[in-house]
Amino acid sequence: MYYWLTHLFLAGVVVQIFLAGYGVFASAEGATEHQFVDNFLAHAAVGWLLGLLGLILLAVAVGGSLPGEAKKLNGLLFLLLVLQFVFAGVGATVTLIGGLHSVNAVVILIVGWLLLKHARAATRPGLATAANATTTHGSL
Repeated sequence: MYYWLTHLFLAGVVVQIFLAGYGVFASAEGATEHQFVDNFLAHAAVGWLLGLLGLILLAVAVGGSLPGEAKKLNGLLFLLLVLQFVFAGVGATVTLIGGLHSVNAVVILIVGWLLLKHARAATRPGLATAANATTTHGSL
């Protein structure tokens, strides 16, 4: 289950990036405030779903037999998701904080990718050795 949830999460992050770009470009030329909000509704909805999925991933990781590093990464992911909501909420009034929303999204993507590597290693014995070797040598 964890294996598929990590894949779903990472796919959701890619969709989220697309929706953010869509919202920006659909609102670029003369959009009213109402149109601007409408252009970002899907981005907001997927964001909430990713937050829920992050919580589910954390619960499965803590309750499962994942290695300690994977559990820590899930905790970090959940923290980053909480920060993402804070940056989005505060960013409307403090644009510098709003800018951190994009940077944090990149970090979420990286952490999601690392979790996917752990999930693959945990479910496929041949990849477990490769993932451990990669982690040991410090490369992504």
